[in-house]
This record gives sequence, structure tokens and C-alpha cells, in this order.
Amino acid sequence: MTTSDSAIRAEALARTDDGGPYADPWDAVQDYRAATRYATKHPNKGSYALSQALDLPRGRLRGWIDDGSAPDAARAVETALE
Repeated sequence: MTTSDSAIRAEALARTDDGGPYADPWDAVQDYRAATRYATKHPNKGSYALSQALDLPRGRLRGWIDDGSAPDAARAVETALE
């Protein structure tokens, strides 16, 4: 299986979720990944700074960054990849 195949399967898996506030659950996975990447590169920035930098709602980021939560679609993809 190629990296491209893995990405397609991850996207398809994510889209089996209801998405919560997202119309497309894959967008939740991408936002989550962007937020956690940014937070890793800028560990001294809080959820407000991240929300400004990524143009995402602070309330959503706060759970992801401060509480270690993740969208269900992102958890499903991470679990499948492990």
C-alpha cells in the first residue's frame, strides 16, 4: 500500500463519522492535525493565539490543545494508522 493509498483510506474512514460541527469530517481531521502541529512548534502559545493563527474557533482548539481531546474522526484515523 502506498502513502497515497493510506491517505485515501484515512479520508474515507474519517468520512464515516458524523463530523459534529463540520460538514465534512475530513476537514475536522485536517484542522486537528494543523492545530496540534502548530501547538508542537509553539508550545508557549495558548488556545487564543492558536485560534488567531489558524482562524479556528477558540472553544474547539481549547479542548484539543489544553485537554487532549480530538475529533472522533481524527481518533479513528489515528487508531487505524497504529
